[in-house]
Amino acid sequence: MLAQHFIGRFHPGHPGLSQEAVRCLYGYAWHGNVRELKNWMEFALILAGDERIRPDHLPPAWANDAESTVDTITSDLPSLKEVEARYARHVMATTGGKRSETARILGVSEVTLWRRLKSGAW
Repeated sequence: MLAQHFIGRFHPGHPGLSQEAVRCLYGYAWHGNVRELKNWMEFALILAGDERIRPDHLPPAWANDAESTVDTITSDLPSLKEVEARYARHVMATTGGKRSETARILGVSEVTLWRRLKSGAW
């Protein structure tokens, strides 16, 4: 499955998709847009952290029925700060803790990275 390929590429060793998330992917009417899948898999990994990707980590349009769409929309989504912090930790882990490379990927200065790490924001 192409989604698993992207998960392995962005987060080697990640547990992958839950069965419910797989059903959502198979139930979605794809129009050949691989870039959409790639972008959403990257975003879902940020939301899921080290947990399996669940339907609430995926776009509501991917849900198979109206009930699961409502559940997805009304689920407790993380705040932007939490998503940003998870992403920063993911990048830091991916770079092996190299602050200069992490700062470059995140698009911030090393000083900003250091301040946010020190403050506990990331």
